[in-house]
Amino acid sequence: MTSSDRPLFSEDSAKRDAAWVAAVLAGDRSAFGRLVEAYQRAAVGTKGPRVTSKLSLPGRFVVMIGPESRHIGVSRRIPDSQERNRLRLLGEKYQPEDRALIMRTEAEGATEDEIRQDIAYLVELYDRVYERGKDRRGIWHTHR
Repeated sequence: MTSSDRPLFSEDSAKRDAAWVAAVLAGDRSAFGRLVEAYQRAAVGTKGPRVTSKLSLPGRFVVMIGPESRHIGVSRRIPDSQERNRLRLLGEKYQPEDRALIMRTEAEGATEDEIRQDIAYLVELYDRVYERGKDRRGIWHTHR
């Protein structure tokens, strides 16, 4: 089933969302659960900082984004369509579950083993960051 085949809203998700909203309105702070936010952009003027719940970890050849993403992107700066296709196939082959990958320009000409090692390093780093923050409360520095 592709993402375009999935219904935008399901009855189960509507019930779950309604229960969550009711809990938040009733003052139940535990309804928020664990929320990891990464700053994308600092505050400017009267606008506050821009944050996202998706953690982005750059490697030498690959950028890994997660959780809950399943996308493979290839840098537009790689002009050769065969190379772009090769990198996309390698990304699909080694893509971790629920994580998106962006193949960087530096990946052009990299061996399969180099890309596999870079992805393995990013998965390990992501898991370490997640484990560090699993039991923390409040604001903390996840990764620099």
